[in-house]
Parts: sequence; C-alpha cells; structure tokens
Amino acid sequence: MTKNQLIYILLLILIILTINISTLQHDQQSIQDHSESDLPHYLLIAKHIAGQQPTLQPRTYQYPPLYPILLLPTLQQDTITYILLLDILLSLLTLIPLTKIIDQYTHNLYLSTTTATSILLFNIIFSIKAYGYPMILSTLLLTTLFYTLQHINKDKKHLITASITYMLLIMTKYVFFYLTPFILLWVYYTNQKNIKHTIKKTVYLYTPAIICFFIYSIYNQLQFGNPIGGYNSLTNTNAFMGIFIDTIPSKLSSIYTNLEPNIIITYYMIYIIMLSLIYLYTNKRKLPSFTKIYNPQTLTYHKLLFINFTIFFLLPAMTYNRPYLNWRYLAYATPAYLAYAAIPILLIFKETALQLAKRL
Repeated sequence: MTKNQLIYILLLILIILTINISTLQHDQQSIQDHSESDLPHYLLIAKHIAGQQPTLQPRTYQYPPLYPILLLPTLQQDTITYILLLDILLSLLTLIPLTKIIDQYTHNLYLSTTTATSILLFNIIFSIKAYGYPMILSTLLLTTLFYTLQHINKDKKHLITASITYMLLIMTKYVFFYLTPFILLWVYYTNQKNIKHTIKKTVYLYTPAIICFFIYSIYNQLQFGNPIGGYNSLTNTNAFMGIFIDTIPSKLSSIYTNLEPNIIITYYMIYIIMLSLIYLYTNKRKLPSFTKIYNPQTLTYHKLLFINFTIFFLLPAMTYNRPYLNWRYLAYATPAYLAYAAIPILLIFKETALQLAKRL
C-alpha cells in the first residue's frame, strides 16, 4: 500500500466517523423510543454471564452468547452510547472484507475502498440503530465468511479463518445454520465433486461451530432444563419450520407496503440484475478481461449466492406468525451482495477507461 492510498483510506474512515458521530444524539433517542427490541434480552444474558441475573426465561436464553459477551463492558455504564459506538467500530471493520471482496476482482484499491465506503454509508443496515439486534456484528462476520470461502482452497489460513468466522456467526445467530446448503455445495464444487475432500473440508468448517452450539445447548439444559429456549416455537405442529401459511400473502405484500422489506429486496434485485449482466457479457465475450475474471468457478459461486438468497427468502424470512416479511434475516447479507453487484460495473468502467486511453 502506497502513502497516497493510506491517506485516501484514512480520509474515507474520517468521513464515515464524522457521519456516524453526527447522528449519535438522534440514534440514542431512536433506541429509547423503539418498543420492539431484542436488546433487553441480550442485556439479561450478559447479566447472567456476569452472575447478576440468576434465572432467564426461554424467550431470553434462546439467543447465542457472543453479542451478550460484547455487551459485558456496558452493564454498569451508558448502554445505549456504548452500543452505538460498538456499531461504529463494527461498521469500520466491515469495510475490510467489503474492500477485499471488490479488490480481488478490480485490483484497484481506490475503486474498491470507495465502493465499499458507499455501501457502508448508504446501506440501510448500517443506519438501523433502534432494533437492538446484533445486525452489524452479523454483517461483519457474514461478509468475512463470503470472502474467505472463495479462497479456502488457496491456503489453510483462509480455511481456518472461514471456520472460525462461521463458528462466531452461529454463536451470534442460529439462523446462519441456513447457510449450510450454500457452504456444502461450494465446498463440493471447489473440490471437483470429490466426496472425500468435500467431507474433509466440511469437517474443518463445521466442527468449531457445532462444538460451540452443543456446549451452549448443554449449558442451557443444565441451567434451565431446555437446550434452545424459545426456538422450540419453530417446531410448532401447526406451522412447518415456524412458517404460518396464512401469513405468507401479507408477508409478500409487505415488500411493497413496508419500507424495510422494500429496500432489502431492492438490494437483492440489484444483485440479480448484475448477475444477468455478468452472464450477458461472459456469453458474448465483449470484454476479454471481464470474461477472464468471471471464470466457471466464479460463476458457480454467484449461482450459489443466488440459491442462498432464495433459501433465506423462502425459510427464515417467512417464519413466525407475523404479517410482515422478517427482513432482518435477509439484511445481514446485503452489503456483501451489493459489493458483488458493484464488481461488473466497476470492471466495465475500468476496461472502457483503458480502451479509451489507448485510443487517445
């Protein structure tokens, strides 16, 4: 990294910090005014970990412990300010995997960091402060996982990083078990459909996550007599996987009538449009470097990303007896998907600029 590149990155970080800090007072009031929040449950788990809360209700201890552990320093302090500052820090850290996702294709740090910063500033998930969910933590970990999974066959470092990241995801939200088809299929195809190698890599990726999940479940069983708490509601006999069929029409209509579902689905539509653009250019081979970058393995990864979105849309986003789409289960992945969506446009821009420069 050159001196000019470092100065440019520091300038972008300063812009992010300035914008986030300028909204702190508004965000504090927003959290105080919002009634629907999981934050009290995470704080109760944090107090239980610290020995201040002897008993918990199933609705509370269903949540994994990673986010409550991060809340431990704030139990005797200004909780809201701490959470907002933590969100800012996690947002800045998310800039790293977002930049890496883009830079691995563009090989232009200025384009990569500028695009990643734009996603950071304009994606709705980084501006939602009132819900009390570990949204930005989940986003940081999921974006890191998407990047490292692409490189698990290059060296063991990326495989170990992906394994640890997935473990941390499971210890943040159990919903990330729905990533299983995406991960398994990717490992299978990158190992040339070799079952033996696929099993070996899968064991590497899943062992830490499964061990942590069972340890926490056993702890809950010993402490409260229930391993997964309120998540037992997902096994309701009247609703397959927690999906109430009669609420599906209203959930689908909420995409058009509710702001958050509308924006989140729009992000994915942008990705799908860009995915179509990728296939258009690779089939017609209009841009040589473009078709070289989007090789069969890369195209497979994008196909699996599309399948992954479909699974999350059809399952966790449709769960619970609510009249609106559970958009937050889709929101975690949107920064990474927008980063992947930006890449073909950046490549076309970069190659067009090079061709113009040659003509001049």
